[in-house]
Amino acid sequence: MATGLSVDVGAGGAGGEGGTAPPGDGITHPLQNQWVLWFDNPVKRLGAKDWSSNLKKVATFDNVEDFWGVFNNVRPPSRLNPGSNYHLFKTGIEPMWEHPANEVGGKWTYSIPKKDGKKVIDDMWLYSALALIGENLDSGEELCGAVISLRKAGDRVAVWTRNADQEAAVMEIGGQFKAAISECLQGEVPAGSIEYHVHNDALQSMKDKAGAGKKTAKYTL
Repeated sequence: MATGLSVDVGAGGAGGEGGTAPPGDGITHPLQNQWVLWFDNPVKRLGAKDWSSNLKKVATFDNVEDFWGVFNNVRPPSRLNPGSNYHLFKTGIEPMWEHPANEVGGKWTYSIPKKDGKKVIDDMWLYSALALIGENLDSGEELCGAVISLRKAGDRVAVWTRNADQEAAVMEIGGQFKAAISECLQGEVPAGSIEYHVHNDALQSMKDKAGAGKKTAKYTL
């Protein structure tokens, strides 16, 4: 059952602006996992401790009907303020690098071209979420979650995995992510457009000023 749909996340937040879920017939279709939708909208650059306190749990769901109830009743990404993020993660996994389920993992990221931004961002988030919760993969246990990030420089969508060194699983998940983006765009995604970065490498790059902006992808698609 979905919970938390009426949560108040403040100005520019995720409070319901979408349509309403269609009336059901009382039958639900369970998902393999329970999922949590999180939201954050930092007003300035924050440290890890301050950022985590700004993270708000919006809703929890474990069946198809409640998934649509959540997505139809929260503000779409295109209506969020720059700097905002939605995070959709398995219950028990917090959307931060330091969480035990993420600390040796990484993420596939696709940067949405600015010319496409607002036209496709809502659909891209939906297609990515559907690919995530569908878990039609042998490597589903390696999935952690997905993030949509709204930025003035360009919006991004990402899928997080548990272990960056599980190459076969990472590439399988990346292939499904790329297929979801391709379906959303109704066309081929250019080779090399989707990159996989290891969380620890990104963290080290942030700590090492000399390495800032020089992140190297572990895998590309």
